Amino acid sequence: MLGGSAIGSGRAWAGSPVATLPPWQSAPEIGTARVAAVSGGDRLMLDDGRTLVLAGLRAPRDAEGERPAEPGFAAAREHLAGLVQGRTLRLFAPADGRDRLGRTVAHALVAGPRQQWLQAVMLRDGFARVYAPARTRPAIARALLAEEAAARAAGRGLWRLPDFAIRDAATPERIGPGFALVDGRVLAIGETAHTLFLNFGPDRRTDFSALVERRDRDGFAQGLRGLRALEGRRVRVRGMVFRYGGPAIRVRSDRAIELLEEQP
Repeated sequence: MLGGSAIGSGRAWAGSPVATLPPWQSAPEIGTARVAAVSGGDRLMLDDGRTLVLAGLRAPRDAEGERPAEPGFAAAREHLAGLVQGRTLRLFAPADGRDRLGRTVAHALVAGPRQQWLQAVMLRDGFARVYAPARTRPAIARALLAEEAAARAAGRGLWRLPDFAIRDAATPERIGPGFALVDGRVLAIGETAHTLFLNFGPDRRTDFSALVERRDRDGFAQGLRGLRALEGRRVRVRGMVFRYGGPAIRVRSDRAIELLEEQP
């Protein structure tokens, strides 16, 4: 879990004109590519035919099937296009750097004398939210969260939209669908053979809960012990909302849970 104090202590680079990725935070560099097109606030087409997904971000999604585009999609896409259209990117990623659809998932810097860490800029300007997988290095996750927190506090970009507002676990009827940040106090921990539940209300049929599947527990540095210790604590959970009786978020790693208060 990433504590609230860690957000404030992560390097945000807010005083500099651009956001750069320091060497001590870099994943291995996997090459360069030129941007051919921008398809979303976190997705680009490269001139070598690859699709690039900006690691650690979740920008509003385009329409798909009968589902309409999420609020802010066009604004986020246009903002990213203004940063990268026709530019060359340096890409940093783990050894594989691809998702299950074969897309490249990487951190990106705009090549040139004033390099921009695209993830930090999109978060700082308020056009994306953090969605970091388990393999994200803690220092990178803290830096991304710091950029998001600064944009949220200043009401930049999409943080002016009601759809971007943090949800309160105490009012589950206002949570979801879609990607959300939910704040609340963990009322109780429940467990079955395959799932651990962080329950934010007395009735899982109507109240908000966060679910951790057994197969995802390796994504938590402190394991079950750390998850059970969240009972009674105020936390922020982020992820895709679905219905499990009441609204719920499946949490795959401790990068998706922030502590909102220090341990007593």
